[in-house]
Amino acid sequence: MRILRAEIVGFGKYRQRTFDFTSGNQLLYGVNEAGKSTLYQFIQAMLFGFPVKRGNKRDYAPKDGTSFGGRLWLEFPVTGEVCIERYKQVDRGRAKVMIGERIGDERLLNSLLAPLNLQLFQEVFTFQQEQLSQLDALQEKELHDALISLGISGSKQLLEKRQSYISDAQKLFKHKGQKLPLNRKLLDWQALDQKIHEKEQQESAVQNYYTQLAETDKKQEKLTAKISAAEENLTILKEQQLYWTQYEELQRLKKQLQQVDSHVDQAELASFYQEYQRLEQQIAESQEALDKALSQQEHSEKYKFYLANERKITELLQEKITAARLTDEFRQKLQEQSEAIEKLDAWEKTYPWDPTHLPQPLPTNFFEQIKKAEEKQQLLQEQTLKQDWLMEQKKHLGTAQPTADNQQLMYSYGLFFGAAAALLGGIATSHRWLLILAGILLAAGVFIFKNQKQAATKRTSNNELGHVEEQLLEIEKTITDLQKQRQTHIRLIEKSIPDYSQWTDEQKSRLPWYQQDVEDYLQTTADLEKIDQQLEMLDQNYRALMERFNFLQDWLPLADLELAQRMNQLQHFNDEMNELKLQKTHRSSILLSRQLEQYKEKKAQLVADKQVLLKQAGISQPSEIPWWLERMQDQAKAWQRKKELEELLRTVYPEELSAETLQARFTGLNEQLTADRRLLSSISQENQRLQLVIQQLQVDGTLDELYQERSRLQAEIQELALSWGTQKMLAAFISDLTTELSEQQLPQLLLTASRYLALLTDQRYQKISLDDGQLTLKNKQESLRLYELSTGTKDQVIMAIRFGYLALQQNQPICPVIIDDGWLHYDSQRKRRFAALLREFAKKYQVICLSSDAEMVSLYHEYQQPVMEMGENV
Repeated sequence: MRILRAEIVGFGKYRQRTFDFTSGNQLLYGVNEAGKSTLYQFIQAMLFGFPVKRGNKRDYAPKDGTSFGGRLWLEFPVTGEVCIERYKQVDRGRAKVMIGERIGDERLLNSLLAPLNLQLFQEVFTFQQEQLSQLDALQEKELHDALISLGISGSKQLLEKRQSYISDAQKLFKHKGQKLPLNRKLLDWQALDQKIHEKEQQESAVQNYYTQLAETDKKQEKLTAKISAAEENLTILKEQQLYWTQYEELQRLKKQLQQVDSHVDQAELASFYQEYQRLEQQIAESQEALDKALSQQEHSEKYKFYLANERKITELLQEKITAARLTDEFRQKLQEQSEAIEKLDAWEKTYPWDPTHLPQPLPTNFFEQIKKAEEKQQLLQEQTLKQDWLMEQKKHLGTAQPTADNQQLMYSYGLFFGAAAALLGGIATSHRWLLILAGILLAAGVFIFKNQKQAATKRTSNNELGHVEEQLLEIEKTITDLQKQRQTHIRLIEKSIPDYSQWTDEQKSRLPWYQQDVEDYLQTTADLEKIDQQLEMLDQNYRALMERFNFLQDWLPLADLELAQRMNQLQHFNDEMNELKLQKTHRSSILLSRQLEQYKEKKAQLVADKQVLLKQAGISQPSEIPWWLERMQDQAKAWQRKKELEELLRTVYPEELSAETLQARFTGLNEQLTADRRLLSSISQENQRLQLVIQQLQVDGTLDELYQERSRLQAEIQELALSWGTQKMLAAFISDLTTELSEQQLPQLLLTASRYLALLTDQRYQKISLDDGQLTLKNKQESLRLYELSTGTKDQVIMAIRFGYLALQQNQPICPVIIDDGWLHYDSQRKRRFAALLREFAKKYQVICLSSDAEMVSLYHEYQQPVMEMGENV
């Protein structure tokens, strides 16, 4: 936002005065009492309203009766130039905002200025020496907090509010306090609690009953809440039952109004019908006049027949378009019928279907059952192969055992004969008795070894044979189970396709497309039935229109002609008779005939022009319009009734439900509520019994009185503690908020402020930092805390921080910077550097300085910055 011009009609000392402002840095110079503060107050009043008159505070109202107010011109990046006009006597001082030809009010001004408000304008974008003086009077910690608050948010109210909360909290409680309200109550509570503890030790049984009583109270409270909720729900259900008739009516209206007519201009349709009726009346009147004129002349029998039936002939010729459309529709439906029959024949050749044996859509798990049946079949084949293999193994093991026995016998005989041969050889050769003995022993060892090995082989063969038989039994059981499972899947498949087992492989190969073929076959069958009905209706209309030509059979050759040919023959006859009429009538009849033809042409043209409208409304003849309008009125009433019912039942029926669901909910909730009430009654009786027992144990009433006193004291402590905790929490929240804001923005703020401070102090202080929670100025030689600085340097620090904060917002400057003598503590060098800072800062912001300092005027001239004289004292 940029201020362009201020036009003061009457404000303080000013009368009819105008001030123009430039876009960058500028100085408005005037001696004391020249009106600098008045100009500042005028700008503030134009933006945010006139100041309220309070006590001795000045309100700048003119004393001579001049209009109090004026105009202020602003420029915004988006809207361009905006003029704000305020007069205290006009509209109670509200603003009038003008943007070109557009005129707005206070709300438009607030939207243009947002987020700028009066507080932000006073505490961030304006600099006055009073603000700096107030900061200078603070102590070290308060000044530090104020600068941080000023730099972060532009407001010191947060820290003031935090201190207010802390003070209020300390009035209630301190950790070492004795006389404060919460401290006294806590001491009283400790003494009372000790007394109760001593009493409870004497009456330990009471505590047990109190525990039971607390449990019953808790149960009773929960059950009461549950019953209350159930009663509310029951009330809702009763209300739904009460309005059920209206709800059913609403559902009927929703179904009735689902298909609405296309949007048709009813007023246009009514106007068309009125014009059509007017032309019909004019045609009838002209025809009557023409007939009257023609009746006075002599005519042939054929001509007399025409005159007698002219209106009927004309009405029949008006159906010419209808006849052509009827013929085209009949041919189109015949074509559609033929195509549908061809499709059905193709499917019936592939599948065993016909109109008396319609297929059923496959269930969602059909292909899953096919897959499972195929899997079971594959498993059956695998198990059958395994069974055959095991049978072969069993047969082999059964034939191998006798062979082993024969071999054992042969080995035994061999060994025996070997031993005998060795013995005979030994006898024959007695000198080799040692060799003979060795041979006998060897033969005996081989015999024993072979015998044991053959016995072991026999046992192994028997074990394997038993194992094979067990596997065969298990496989037979598995095959039986698989066959049962496959038969189950086959039965489920044949529920969907009864003759599936009779299908050929070619038919089964089309299963992936079967579902779509079924749906298409059923849809085509339904379409064919619909086409047959439409053909029957078209045939009835065709025959009815043909029968309307019966009165012409004695005068026209229509016997073997189709509808279109009859229309052409009738048109030729009508043209011939009209020509004869024109030849036989006198001048007035000719005029009447021409007039009649004109009316007919107008009517025909009117109907042709409104064909689109009639088609939108679904009307074939204008005579149907009254019926259509009446139907639209009924439909409008139905829509209105539906809207009323929806408004009435919106909260009663948040969801759709049926009568059965409503009744089931009502019955279930009512039964549950009855059971809960019985349980609550039982719990209440138990509660009363416990209270009676406790009363009997506390006959003297001492412990009960102590409990009551403790409850009262606890309530007072809770109230005071809540108040104290609220104040502490709010103070901590504000402290955390300022700390969080400091952590987010303070480093960047201090960096930017350091650059401006270096410029203001001619590089004497080059850095502002936050050390141990304190603002510190640093240069190459020394570091100084804020309280160690001179008044002028403090002003420079404050100014640098303010400008640093504004620099962080320079991408979207929402308001110009206005400075009213903010450098009173500066010497000449500081003023020079401050003027250089303003020149630099004005590259992003519009800067308006109000001053009575002549030295600043010379510095502005030196830096080639604009200066405007504010005039003489008044």
